[in-house]
Amino acid sequence: MRLNHFQPLPRLAGLLREIVPPLRLNLHFSPEAEEAFQLEHREERINHFRFLMLYAIPLYNVFLLLDHLCFPDRLSFCVTVRLGIVTPIALVCIALISRLGRWSLEALLAATPLPSMIGILVIYNGSANLITIGQISLILIMLYSVYAIWPDFRYACCAFLAVALGDSIFLANSRALDSAQTATLICLVWTAAVLSLQACYSMERQIRISYQFQMQLRSQNTELARISNIDPLTGIHNRRYLDTELRAQWKRCLQRGQPISVLMLDLDHFKSLNDQHGHAYGDAVLILVAKTIRQALRDKQDKMARYGGEEFVVILPNRLLPSAIVIAQRLCAAVRDAEFPPDSSGLPVHVTISIGVASARPTSGSGSTRMLRAADTALYKAKANGRDRVWPVAGDREQGSEIRGRKTEPHK
Repeated sequence: MRLNHFQPLPRLAGLLREIVPPLRLNLHFSPEAEEAFQLEHREERINHFRFLMLYAIPLYNVFLLLDHLCFPDRLSFCVTVRLGIVTPIALVCIALISRLGRWSLEALLAATPLPSMIGILVIYNGSANLITIGQISLILIMLYSVYAIWPDFRYACCAFLAVALGDSIFLANSRALDSAQTATLICLVWTAAVLSLQACYSMERQIRISYQFQMQLRSQNTELARISNIDPLTGIHNRRYLDTELRAQWKRCLQRGQPISVLMLDLDHFKSLNDQHGHAYGDAVLILVAKTIRQALRDKQDKMARYGGEEFVVILPNRLLPSAIVIAQRLCAAVRDAEFPPDSSGLPVHVTISIGVASARPTSGSGSTRMLRAADTALYKAKANGRDRVWPVAGDREQGSEIRGRKTEPHK
């Protein structure tokens, strides 16, 4: 029975394999995805490089104490190499890195350790013991560079293999080493180069896999957010979207000093239509009405949502009451003229809507709840006055249809 607790793990592993497909050996995405990946990680890599280089520079120069112990007579030479050559080069790299393009940046990251490595070979050149100390220091720099610099794997291959090859030539030509010492140090350097490249490859691969996983999750979250705001029947926005969008539009109109209007729409005699022709036919009518209204809205800033049942709401930013009434009359005419599928007996079905209109000028401390309530009241009056009409009618400024400069309770 305890094994059941581990059953989700294989399913999770399978899901991860689907979401994160295996990367190719060259660790690169498609051109568009690669560009997005590089842009997203550029600042992170630059900041990481700067921080760890500023930490590495003092650490590199602390070894002047070791230089003093090894050869005090050459201390001035060591100071010149470390503080006069390698350190300024490192500081220049830190200063230039944010100004470079992508390929120049990768080349700089891969080449940054080279001056310190060359400096080590120059300083610790002499007896067999000094050369051994220099080789150990070179290996430490090589391993640290992978973590500190995050070089691109291809550039790291060029840099580290060039270092290993150059160091092998240096060791082979050294007269202070016998053949056994030379072979041992060359093997150590090449082992360090291979391990560094393996670490570089693994690190870059994990970063890219993580990026793929994040992109997939972002895409899924975006899709879930979109679905959560869509009415599954009509395909338009739902009540949840309406509440959020109405608050946002109210705030925007308040900041800009603009008016805002809303239309509350309701299908006439929809319950009778459902009872007579069935719920499937009623759903088809709702879908067609939503499509007709959406097509009749000409301005892209006008937003429509299903309020509930057979009711719809249209948000009209920067619209005064007269303009909103004209739009409402156009919507009524569009639904009235629409062709609906015949009923089961083959007879045509005529569908109409009633619309309540309300308008307001947002003020500080006010909200949209009262305006929406005024539109609902106007809709009730449109139905009470015969249906298939807009209320208030053009030219009528009936109380509650237009709210000017009043403080209303905040929209919740």
